[in-house]
Amino acid sequence: YRFYGLYESGGSFRDGVKHDRVFAAPSFSWTLGSRTRLLFDMEYLYDDRVIDRGLPAIGRGVAPVPISTFLGDPNRRTEFHQGKAFLVLLHELSNNWTWRTGFRTAIASEAYDSIEQTGNATATGNIGLVRFEQPTTVQSHYLQNEVVGVFSTGWLGHRLLAGVEIGRERLDQTIVRTGFGTTNVFNPTRVFTPTTAAANIFDGYGVANFIAPYLVDQVALLDNLKLFLGGRFDIFKQEDVQGGVSTASGSENFFSPMLGVNYQPVKPVSLYANFSRSFAPQLGAITQDNQVIRPATGTQYEAGVKTELFDGRLFTNLAVFQITQRNLATFDPTDPTFRFSLPTG
Repeated sequence: YRFYGLYESGGSFRDGVKHDRVFAAPSFSWTLGSRTRLLFDMEYLYDDRVIDRGLPAIGRGVAPVPISTFLGDPNRRTEFHQGKAFLVLLHELSNNWTWRTGFRTAIASEAYDSIEQTGNATATGNIGLVRFEQPTTVQSHYLQNEVVGVFSTGWLGHRLLAGVEIGRERLDQTIVRTGFGTTNVFNPTRVFTPTTAAANIFDGYGVANFIAPYLVDQVALLDNLKLFLGGRFDIFKQEDVQGGVSTASGSENFFSPMLGVNYQPVKPVSLYANFSRSFAPQLGAITQDNQVIRPATGTQYEAGVKTELFDGRLFTNLAVFQITQRNLATFDPTDPTFRFSLPTG
């Protein structure tokens, strides 16, 4: 067993901006029998801070004020809690086959509360203030079941990984916006009074479920030549709900192949190349016309050389790669609430 802990408290060069953080990570492994082990890891993070949006612009440049100038309310702090837990059960079915069951859960909640400037300042230094209250909870739960086996077919050696993953993610969010008049960057206010009623501009959630079988085989063609073949097939469904009404939904089926080769001309040197594709759901990413943004996809090509020299005391790795990602969600610049997104192609 082991335990890691951290505490951090700090200020800033910006007036009144402070933060506190606490982090804890216990873990243990438990030998249940001659062929069975249980592994557990946990993380907890607490973060409490004043949100600092920096200095605004006047015209085409940064406002000419000291960098210590803070335009927000230093008494409003945002609290963030995040917990993660990992539980893995390993059981040797035989000398050549191992069963692995793994469960991962993560829950994060943020009580966002901040008064911050909006837009650019005028030539005289006046700038609008707005308060954002944005409670958000994100949770994800994944269960993996897989077997790993080592066997031969004729002169070919195999190391086979086969499994299935089931997952669920959910994002709950509320956004409340309140106008707080204006301040002046050359003489910031220290008294904050609302000038408009609080407006609930979003209240909803997004949920995604998927199941994905996968299979990978490492084939030893020769003692110094290995081939990697594999793939994963995701069956995915997503729904977004606002105000109790389903506003957007979508489903996807996606196959992610992988192919690689590793050759050792001499034992300390490995030449390798690989190709793979990826699939990543984007929970809560919808457009202003309530269309779900499809999951992001990626394609990777990589080649390189690795060496292990001086009895393992020196490792080197030289690689060249290209990764192309498509359909990435980014904030819609025409949306002042930062709630909606656009795919970047």
